[in-house]
Amino acid sequence: MSTRIDTDWCWPHFEKGPDKYKNDKSHYESRCKACMAHRVEELKGLDKQDIEEGNRKYVRDEEALNQQAFQDIVTISGKKETMLSHLSRCQFVHPSVQAIATGASKKENGNRVVRMSQNQHLARQAVQAVVQPLPSLPQLPGGLADPRMTLNIPHAAHVPAGPAPS
Repeated sequence: MSTRIDTDWCWPHFEKGPDKYKNDKSHYESRCKACMAHRVEELKGLDKQDIEEGNRKYVRDEEALNQQAFQDIVTISGKKETMLSHLSRCQFVHPSVQAIATGASKKENGNRVVRMSQNQHLARQAVQAVVQPLPSLPQLPGGLADPRMTLNIPHAAHVPAGPAPS
């Protein structure tokens, strides 16, 4: 079952700029609202810090902070694919928005959406972890184990059943 995302789904998450994006005559510039909100909070913190240090007398009002954030945030194209790509990677959007954008972005690009359970996710992380070689293996420069050396481990069928020797 394929879910297609319309461009209208993306725009509520972006602030539409007044101009077209760079040389694109079809798409407007856009700025992520979540990134802008994060920037506003950063600016408030900087203003408070400046007040404590005596460099500023007051925290700017919301309008001034929003204008500054609008100038600070990098614009992206108002193209659906570009907006979906940003939403799928943006660390400031709600996780549900990120998940929908990620799934839609992969479907838009023709990639198969792979959904993993929590255990699959943990297993993938474990496999990607750095494996330390056993100290009994000969070491190559850089601390890597020599791949030509193997351990002779007997098959489980050859292990005698019964109580452990005392």
